[in-house]
Amino acid sequence: MKTIHWALASVSVCLLIGVSAWVEASSGISPSMLEAAQEVVAKRGFVAATGNGACTTKARASAEKLDAAGPVYAVSEPDILHSFMEGIEKMKSSGEYSRRFNESKETIRGELQNPRAVEGLSKAVELKTRALEPSIPETLPEKLLREAANVPMPKLKRELLFIDGEDEESLKAAKKLGGHLKNMRVVLVGGSIAQASRFLGRRIFFDQAGALTRTFGFTATPAIVYNGEDGPYVTEFAADKPEEVLSLVNP
Repeated sequence: MKTIHWALASVSVCLLIGVSAWVEASSGISPSMLEAAQEVVAKRGFVAATGNGACTTKARASAEKLDAAGPVYAVSEPDILHSFMEGIEKMKSSGEYSRRFNESKETIRGELQNPRAVEGLSKAVELKTRALEPSIPETLPEKLLREAANVPMPKLKRELLFIDGEDEESLKAAKKLGGHLKNMRVVLVGGSIAQASRFLGRRIFFDQAGALTRTFGFTATPAIVYNGEDGPYVTEFAADKPEEVLSLVNP
């Protein structure tokens, strides 16, 4: 019951704050409208007070004190915050807190340096090129489907090269392509970000949880996404033949 009273009290405080804020912001409202609103407030048993305690309602109403609907008991449960802090202190005194903290720190550091690799990708062995197409829900009305089919795909700001950082050939291909495509970004699907960055001498990105891989729909790496003559394309290519990609990106 005490919990119920506390909840009701919290709701009452929120309503009181809201009413006070509304009254304070109502300076641009006509006097008749303000009096009508204040009358409603007074009938509901709320008193909107200013900072100095003066009542802002003309009808000086007082909040009605309700009797308890049943027996009221003191809270017997231990304070959850106190119990939590007590447990933390025990862990600190035993050294368990420091051990877990260091374990978590090392785990986070490892995940930052070597994020989880994107699953389901193989190593590309031949050149495969396809145009990127918009994903249009088939449930759209026929008119909207026709209109959506005529909307051109937006152009990319830069080329995106996806490689596996664990594959040395892919890293070499990325270095060669980077020498020709100055605006290209390298996105890892696996491997160490720091090692790839040192090898390539550039900033490296990572396709976390395979979000970009699913968006562009390739199944093997290396793969590059670039602007073709009539829209964006994605090409999978063998890591030992990066020159085939240059002939496509820069015809």
